Amino acid sequence: MKTSIPWGRWAFLFLLCLIIGWEAILAGYKLSQFPYQAVDFFQHDFLARFLQQGGSFTDPSWPIRIGSTLGLRLPPSLERTAPLLLYQPIVLPLFWVLALFPMHVAYAIWLAISLMLIGWTGWRIARTLGVSPAPVLFALGMWPAMWHVLLLGNIDVLAWALMNAGWMALLRDRPRWGGFWIGWATALKGFPIFVTVPWLRNSGRPLVEGLAIGMLTSILWGTLWVGPTGGGFLLRHLTDYQMALEMFMPANNSLLAWLWAFAGPPIQDEKGIRFYGLLYPRLVLPPRPLSILGAAFLLSLAGVWTRQQRGEPSLVEGGLWLSLGLLIWPVSWINYHIYLFTPLTALALYRNRLRPLTRWMLRMMIIPLTIALSYGAITAISAPYMTVSFLLGSTRLLLLGLFFRAAQELQPRNRSGG
Repeated sequence: MKTSIPWGRWAFLFLLCLIIGWEAILAGYKLSQFPYQAVDFFQHDFLARFLQQGGSFTDPSWPIRIGSTLGLRLPPSLERTAPLLLYQPIVLPLFWVLALFPMHVAYAIWLAISLMLIGWTGWRIARTLGVSPAPVLFALGMWPAMWHVLLLGNIDVLAWALMNAGWMALLRDRPRWGGFWIGWATALKGFPIFVTVPWLRNSGRPLVEGLAIGMLTSILWGTLWVGPTGGGFLLRHLTDYQMALEMFMPANNSLLAWLWAFAGPPIQDEKGIRFYGLLYPRLVLPPRPLSILGAAFLLSLAGVWTRQQRGEPSLVEGGLWLSLGLLIWPVSWINYHIYLFTPLTALALYRNRLRPLTRWMLRMMIIPLTIALSYGAITAISAPYMTVSFLLGSTRLLLLGLFFRAAQELQPRNRSGG
């Protein structure tokens, strides 16, 4: 007898085809626009070539100076922020070697290294979760945010791999090694430190020692390449970097940007487009103090919940804290969905043990991910309102709720990998 395919499966296949087609089109477009669409690789490559020509790391004009030599130019916003990136010293040796090659060859090598790193990390995740690597690697290949990060040449690929190496070590009861790798990821991006919170209650001292050694080692590694004056230069200009980032607020999806999208003052991006909060000018509130108060409230709730937990922590509980960190971190891009791949994979494996509403929330996550490669266009056409910050900031809240519910539902039955 002929059976019909459930509508849910048809919807899944439709979304899968949508993602594949969208990624193929956008990937082809971005590769055809090299180097201007690979802006993150572009700025790291610029710095390495500038230093190879005898330039100084503490010269903030290097994007313009090396750009005029090569006949290229970074976007004006990156000319302001690239010289002040705190993680530049840590990744500088890699891009120094890549800059020995022509730029297009260096980018091809970067893509090859990144793909191998993504594949190796995916294999490690599957092995830790006790499943076949094939579906995990397929899911990684369908992860829109991962492709976006990959084509940008973003160092989030490195931070993601380091964070997962730390996670795998923690799940194997190796807290010092787990802390060490997460310490390096924290030095690159900051928020990966949130994943360690559930493990602190069981292996606090070894984990803290590993974190301290990892962060200290990464700082010393960076200082080795730029010297103490380079590190001092970055610290002195930290507030300048924060101010320069305000023009990116309409594409940000942190708690700060979410509140700004409601009642924030006007902002103008590098293209001259003016954005402001939904309630402006009837109600204008200072977003930063509100963001700090909101973060304190969310942290206190999560802290109370964590103190009530017993037994071994899980990836889902780690996902809860990581999604909280991504929400309250002042800069939070759609790219950062890649960091949630592992806990969401664990949730997918254990979805039959979740309640119907939680399973529905998990399925709904595919919707914001399908637009991950197009948020820039949506940002521009939604002006003057910060629609993307509102939409994706709400997604961060939804993710927080998803992991909170799932951790409650799974915790009594499973306290290890899932």
